[in-house]
Amino acid sequence: MNDNVTVFKLHSGEVVVAHTDQALDYMKEYLFITMIHPIQILSRDSLINNKETYFLKPWIAMGDDKILNVNVEHITTATPLKKHLEEGYNNSVRMFYYADSEVFEEYGESFDDSEFSSQDLEEYADAIINKKIN
Repeated sequence: MNDNVTVFKLHSGEVVVAHTDQALDYMKEYLFITMIHPIQILSRDSLINNKETYFLKPWIAMGDDKILNVNVEHITTATPLKKHLEEGYNNSVRMFYYADSEVFEEYGESFDDSEFSSQDLEEYADAIINKKIN
């Protein structure tokens, strides 16, 4: 995909990362912005080790759509995702949207499963099972 990976902060307080093919410089001119593979970023502060922990989940998990149009009036700000985080985002897209499919390969993306350790994935699965993540 040649799209930009962008982090959106919405008026609701939600933070969503998604591909978009629209230039952020002209966002004010759009009525809607297209978000492809939107993933919500949830964070939690830890008082024990003074770190912030991030959890990812499909933005609208109960729906089938991989492409959503969002009214720009609901967006507070948008910024490109840091380059070193794009691989993790792409791995999350593969896991959330194409876990049982080879469809993602159509986009020309190749993934290295070493991005997340088995311990990371186990902790994530445990958090979901124990309802620590919405």
